Amino acid sequence: MIHTEKAAENLKEIKCNDDVCENKRKNYNSFDLAKFICSILVVIIHVPPFGKQESTNIFSYLNFVLQSGLCRMAVPLFFVFSGFFLYKKTPLDKFSMQPTKKYLTHILQIYVIWSLVYLPLSTIVIMRNSKDVLYGLIKYIRNFFLIGSYVHLWYLNALIIAVIIVSFLLYKNVSPKKILYISLVFYGFGLLGDGYFGIISPLLNLPVIGEIIRLYFKIFVYTRNGLFFAFFFVSLGMILSNENKLLSAKKALFLFLVSLLMMCTESMLLKTFNIAKDFNILLFAIPSTIFCFMFLESLNLKDRKIYKSLRVLSSLIFFGHLWVDNIVWKCLSLLNENLYYTPIRFIATLSLTIIIAWIVMNISERKMFHWLKKMY
Repeated sequence: MIHTEKAAENLKEIKCNDDVCENKRKNYNSFDLAKFICSILVVIIHVPPFGKQESTNIFSYLNFVLQSGLCRMAVPLFFVFSGFFLYKKTPLDKFSMQPTKKYLTHILQIYVIWSLVYLPLSTIVIMRNSKDVLYGLIKYIRNFFLIGSYVHLWYLNALIIAVIIVSFLLYKNVSPKKILYISLVFYGFGLLGDGYFGIISPLLNLPVIGEIIRLYFKIFVYTRNGLFFAFFFVSLGMILSNENKLLSAKKALFLFLVSLLMMCTESMLLKTFNIAKDFNILLFAIPSTIFCFMFLESLNLKDRKIYKSLRVLSSLIFFGHLWVDNIVWKCLSLLNENLYYTPIRFIATLSLTIIIAWIVMNISERKMFHWLKKMY
C-alpha cells in the first residue's frame, strides 16, 4: 500500500551474462493492481458487504468467509510489498540504513497526518469512554504509541516497528534467512494470541503465566502488531527482494488459490470450534501471501498511467474509508436506521471512498495542493 519513494514504479535490475551486463527495467504494475484490490478487501473487513446479519443465514456466513477468511490476506501482502521495495534499495550483505531512515520518516509522517485526520472521531471515543474522559485520553495515548491511533492505523504502527527490527538486525549483520526464522517464531506466538488463542487459554488459570498473559493483553490488547505479525511479513518481503522467480505463473496461481481455500477453511474451523480470539493472524496466510506474491511478480503488465493512479488510490482508500463509513452511517440514520444494516452501507461507503480518493489524488497534482501528497 505505502510505496517507498516511487520504488513501485520501475526498479532497475542488472542482468549479467559472463562479462556483459545490461540494464533492464522491471515494472511492478501487477503489484499496483493488487494493492488496489487489497484496499477494497480491507474495506470489506470493516464494512460487511452483505449487511450486518444478526441471524445465522447464508449472508452471515458469506460475510464471515469474506471478512475473516479471504480478505485477511490483504494486510500481509501489504507488509510484504513494503519489505520488498524497501530492501531492494540496498544490498543485504552491505546493508545501508539510509533507505530505512528515509522510509521511516515517510511512514511516520503519514501516521501523524492520518491520526490528525481521525482525531475528531478519536475525540468522540475519548469523550464517551465508559469510565471517564481522563481514562479515555490515557487509553488514546497508549494506543497512539503501542497499538494505533485509530482502528486501522495499527498497520502503520506495526510497519514502523517491523522495519526498525528488520533493519537493525541487518545492520548488526544477522543473515536474512536467520531474521526470517526468528520472525517466524514470533509469528507463532502471534498465532497463539490471535487465531489460535484457544490453545493457550487454559494457561490463564495458572497463577504466574496467567497473570503475564493478562498483563500483556491489558497493555498491548492484540498480538496483531509489529513484533508478532508485521515482523514476519516484512522479513518475507526482504527475502523475496533478493530471490529470483521460483515458480511459473500457472503453478503460483494454482498454489495461491489452494492456499486461499485452505485459509478460508481454517477460519471456519477456528470459528466452529471456538478457538480464535480474532482472525488477524492465520497459519495459511503465509502460503497464500507467498504464492500470491510469486504469481504477481511473474506477471508483466504493460506500462499504463492507470497503475500509478491505482497505487495512490489504494493508500487513500485504505486510510480514508472509515471516515467515509462514519459519514454514511450518519446519513443513513437520518433516512432510516435499518439501512445501516443492509448492503447499502457497503456500496455507499466503497463508492464514496473511491470517489473522494480520486478527487484528492487529482487535486494533489496541482501545484498549490501538492501538500496533499503527504497523505500517501
